[in-house]
Amino acid sequence: GRALQRCTVVIHQRSRYNNFFKNMNDYFVIDKTATVSEFLLNDNFKKSRKKVSSYDFQTLYTHIPHHQLKSNVKKLIERAFDASKKRFVCVTSRAAFFSDKQHKNMCCFSSSELVSGISYLVDNSFVNYKGTIYRQVIGIPMGTNSAPHMANCYLAEYEFQYMQQLYRDSKFEELKLLQHIFRFQDDLLVLNDNGLFDTIHQNIYPVEMVLKKTNVSPQKVNFLDMTVSVYQGKFCFKYYDKRDDFKFDVISFPFMCGNLPLVQMHGLFVSQLVRYSNTNSTFNAFSKCSNTLYRKLVKQGFNPVRLKKNFDKFCQQHLDVWCKFGCDMFAYKDLICPNN
Repeated sequence: GRALQRCTVVIHQRSRYNNFFKNMNDYFVIDKTATVSEFLLNDNFKKSRKKVSSYDFQTLYTHIPHHQLKSNVKKLIERAFDASKKRFVCVTSRAAFFSDKQHKNMCCFSSSELVSGISYLVDNSFVNYKGTIYRQVIGIPMGTNSAPHMANCYLAEYEFQYMQQLYRDSKFEELKLLQHIFRFQDDLLVLNDNGLFDTIHQNIYPVEMVLKKTNVSPQKVNFLDMTVSVYQGKFCFKYYDKRDDFKFDVISFPFMCGNLPLVQMHGLFVSQLVRYSNTNSTFNAFSKCSNTLYRKLVKQGFNPVRLKKNFDKFCQQHLDVWCKFGCDMFAYKDLICPNN
C-alpha cells in the first residue's frame, strides 16, 4: 500500500510540473478537503459564471475487472518510476521512498517486482464464507491497506489517458473546462465545467464504473465534509456532517469518564477548530460549528478552562487558517466559548 501511495505522490508532482503552464489537469486525486477549499477561495476574487456538480461511483470496489485493474496499475507504476528516475521504491514501517539502491532491513521493489506483487495480490484474494473458501475474481477486497490506492490508480490512469488524448487532439477549450476536477476515492467534484463533464464522463471511464450525479440542487452539492454552493456569482462553502441528517443523536467524540490522557482529549478541540476553518468560508458558519462543538464537549465532561486555553492556542498557532475570515479571532472567544 505504501509503495503504491508513493507512486501516486510522484505522479501528482510530475503532473503539476508538466501542466504548470497549461490550462489542463490530468490528475484528479486529492487527499484532503483543504485542497478544494483553497481553490474555492482563490476563484472568488471576481464574480463569474460558476458551476458545481458532484458524482459518486456506485460500483467502484465491487465491479473492477481484474485485467483492467492490473493493466492500469502497471502503467501508473511504470510512469512513476520513469518520473522518479530511480531503480527501486523502498518501504519502511512508516513511509516509502524512491532510491537508486536497495537498503537493508527494508522491502525494496523494482518496477517489475512491484507490478508482479500487485498482480499476485489481486489474483490471490480469498474469503471464507460458512466454511467454504472463495477466490475473488472481480473487484478488490475493501478493508485492506492497498485497496484504496489500487482503486485510485485504476481510475487515475483512465483520467490521465483521456486528458492526454484531448491534448494530442488540440482540444484546448475542453481541457480548460475540465481543469477543476477533484476526486477523493469514489467521490468526484467538478467545478466551472459548463456542463461538459456530464456529456463526456462515459468516455473517460469504462462501462463497469457506474457514475451517479449527487447534486442537492443545480447550484449546491455535498462533497466530503463540505457543502459547496454558488451564490451571486461566488462559491460559498460550509462544514457538512451527514450524521446531522439522521433523526437520532449520534454519539461522537470521547467522554471524560473514559481512560484517556487529558492533554490529548482536550487537544482534539484545536484539531477540530482547524478543520472548521478549512471547511467554512464565513466566520458566522465557523463560529456556529465551533460553539456547537464547545457545548457538546463541555456536556461530555470536558474542562471549560482547558478548552478556552486551547482556543487561545488555536488563535496563536493557526493564524494562516483563520485569517481568511478577516476578523480578530481573539475578540470572539466569549462568543465561541461562553461561560455558561
